[in-house]
Amino acid sequence: MNNDTKYNDLQIFSTIYGNLSSMGCAASQETDPLSTASRIIDKKLQQERKELEKETAVKLLLLGTGESGKSTLLKQMKIIHGLGFTNDEMIMYRSAIWLNLLTCYQNLTIAMDNLKIPYGFVPPDPKDLEAMELPEEPDINPPSSQQDDSNGPRDSSLDRPPIIKHDKLARYAALQYENLGGKAQVGEVPDAARMMKTSDLLVSSMFSFSNGEPFPADRVAGLDAIWNDSGIQYCFQRAAEFQLIESCAFLMQHRHRICGLGYKPTEEDILSARIMTTSVSETRFRIKDVIYRVFDVGGQKSQRKKWAPLFEDVDAIIFVVAISSYNQVCFEAKDTNRSKFLILYV
Repeated sequence: MNNDTKYNDLQIFSTIYGNLSSMGCAASQETDPLSTASRIIDKKLQQERKELEKETAVKLLLLGTGESGKSTLLKQMKIIHGLGFTNDEMIMYRSAIWLNLLTCYQNLTIAMDNLKIPYGFVPPDPKDLEAMELPEEPDINPPSSQQDDSNGPRDSSLDRPPIIKHDKLARYAALQYENLGGKAQVGEVPDAARMMKTSDLLVSSMFSFSNGEPFPADRVAGLDAIWNDSGIQYCFQRAAEFQLIESCAFLMQHRHRICGLGYKPTEEDILSARIMTTSVSETRFRIKDVIYRVFDVGGQKSQRKKWAPLFEDVDAIIFVVAISSYNQVCFEAKDTNRSKFLILYV
């Protein structure tokens, strides 16, 4: 085989491996083409490694208790730095917002019975209330059905949330609740409320909404009747005494748009959406020459065992605390104030 034949063979090989000859790597008689290709691949890998080393990466860890706003902060980062949301994410948030809205109605109607507030309740004039003689304070708030599973010492002051005040107005509402029949109240609003308490409605509605169908007009009328009820509004004023997402008022204000045909979530809607975080997610975005890797994890007590592995090589921790949690109860233990829970268990 002469040199011309060898050179032609090498040209064919170079074409397969990325045109080696054009990169100045034509083989001599003493050079094996496979070895040459291997060296070029190694060189490319080294160049890529050097380029990666030039980029500064910062690992951020978002921590905090449940419903403190970690995922909301991450969504704000994505919006500010231009990542936006994919079509699949928009569909997910669309369903989540609708479920949030129905859950708000359900939690409010359940709280009406737990707090013993009658539908149509109108608080009396403060002077008239002061002059009333009411029976001894009833047991308005039933004990929590969830037990604290911690092994640490328990503060006896946490047995009842300090924000629950069984004041005279609450006692008057409870008395009216019993006089009007309690859970057996009848009328348009109580009937609509009983419908909202059934989980079957939430499930069937979610399937319809996922398929792009609007909320039935008669159901929307029922939602309007519930939210406009004076008893529900008084119950909403006592929202710190039970579980209710922060965006409840926003969702109620925009309920007709959310329940309408062709609803597409806005950025404000997405920021208001509540989806419990039960896994570890990583989001990357670039600011100038710095890549930020942000890790979001669940804040509920059952999720905190997932925190430990993420502390390795972390550059900064953003610990999120909701300023509204000072007078709210915990998801894990409904008889525990969130701020004290934070101090005891974080």
